[in-house]
Amino acid sequence: MIRIALILTLEFSVVLVPLAIAAPRAIAQNLERTTQSRSRTVLTAGTPKVRTSWDAEAMESFRMAAENGEAKAQRVLGMAFQEGRLLPKDDSQAALWYRKAAEQGDATAQWLLGALYDSGLGVAEVHEEAAFWYRKAAEQGLARAQWSIGSMYQRGRGVPQHDAKAAEWFRKSANQGNRGGKTAIGMMYERGQGVAEDPVRAFAWYDVAAKKGYGAAAKFKARLEQRMTAEQVAEAQDLSATLSERISQGQ
Repeated sequence: MIRIALILTLEFSVVLVPLAIAAPRAIAQNLERTTQSRSRTVLTAGTPKVRTSWDAEAMESFRMAAENGEAKAQRVLGMAFQEGRLLPKDDSQAALWYRKAAEQGDATAQWLLGALYDSGLGVAEVHEEAAFWYRKAAEQGLARAQWSIGSMYQRGRGVPQHDAKAAEWFRKSANQGNRGGKTAIGMMYERGQGVAEDPVRAFAWYDVAAKKGYGAAAKFKARLEQRMTAEQVAEAQDLSATLSERISQGQ
């Protein structure tokens, strides 16, 4: 069985407003209005990057907002503890604040809390809890959480092994443009796991992911192409263009 580690790009949107005059609630309400900070990480490590422009005063304001019950501020505070850049690294504190935000319905916090349970960082390694929080976030439409719960079903980790459910979640993630989801559903089609075996669809999904710069998908596509006819490859390339268009239009 082919084993791969799918590497995801995490995207978190936060904003730094003038802290001397902004109330904690205003900070929390505007956390989503700025440029994105990105880091590449293995999913179950789940370590986002905190903005380097923040300082101790900023973190104190986020803490005030978090203690005042603002879910987005609670999530950011958890990120800061997990990152260990502006606060002492403390995965248990990260888990505490992620849980507070997750229980208020913050999808990203739910996913991050699931990742801590999946890897045993700051909490006991409990795959059932990981699957619970991944599913909560996935049901809210978070693409990377959809990949995560799909992976749990694929491996039978925290949930009964179920290829069809894995494929369903991978497809949802892929349709939102998540490159891990694209590659995973491609693999399911290549192997005939949870879906009918279909090298054309497998190639097409690999191609969509590869065109977004995902090297692993490009390798899988090249390997698969060696077993396909020229007619199949041409059909797959047409399907890839259709899938890319649908994703770009949010269909």
